[in-house]
Amino acid sequence: MSVLPGDSSFEQIRSSIFRVEAQWLGGSATATAFVVAMLRESKKLVLATAKHVLDVPEDRDVLWAIQQFDEYGKVARQVSFGTNKARKGDVPYRTHNTLDVGIFVLPAVDDKKKALAAEGEFPVRTIDMRCGASTGTRVAWAGFPGIVEAALGFPQLCYFEGVISAMVNRLDQRMYVVDGHAAHGVSGGPVWQWSNERDRLEVLGIVCNYQHFADGLPGFCFFEPINPVLDYLECEVWRPEKCGDSLVLNRQDVGRGA
Repeated sequence: MSVLPGDSSFEQIRSSIFRVEAQWLGGSATATAFVVAMLRESKKLVLATAKHVLDVPEDRDVLWAIQQFDEYGKVARQVSFGTNKARKGDVPYRTHNTLDVGIFVLPAVDDKKKALAAEGEFPVRTIDMRCGASTGTRVAWAGFPGIVEAALGFPQLCYFEGVISAMVNRLDQRMYVVDGHAAHGVSGGPVWQWSNERDRLEVLGIVCNYQHFADGLPGFCFFEPINPVLDYLECEVWRPEKCGDSLVLNRQDVGRGA
């Protein structure tokens, strides 16, 4: 069984995690996302998140605020932009046809007209899919639970731990079932393991759903594997080389990320 270094792994990944907020007439939503890739020349960050996070009204003006906070709770990075797919056309996000995963491509500059990407920033390291994770593997995840934000009066990035209870590996569905807790607002957050063999943190999934039944604990989290997002980013229909930019991943199983 793998182990987690607790705060050590959290500190390694927290600088890649963002809070997502969407507001539109008659509604709003908050969630989590993380840096899964970058565009090398333009320095644009590509965030992975859950598909349902991006399920906003296509015929309304939606104001997005993507924020990151430092250890003292101050906004360290923020970029805001608006979308209206019906009126303006293209949007800076894509979603999977059937899975609960999606990506954001953020602007290169933040709200202060400074570079959004930090100096030397690199995407999260993702799992070597040839190694994979298995039932009994200890995993961690992080995000911005709405219930904590409501209680404190401000957003707070929180750390969670659990164990993979089942690996759903059907032809029509692949998913991690994890014995642990999450909450609204954590959707889209990264799920990772600590590999003793390779002595490193490896992101293996995305928080997508949480089930807690009134007849008692435990609750079960459902996490989408990260590989469909990575495969999509590398596919020919999306690859940014066609528009003069190149993709940076930290996916060791395919030799990318150098």
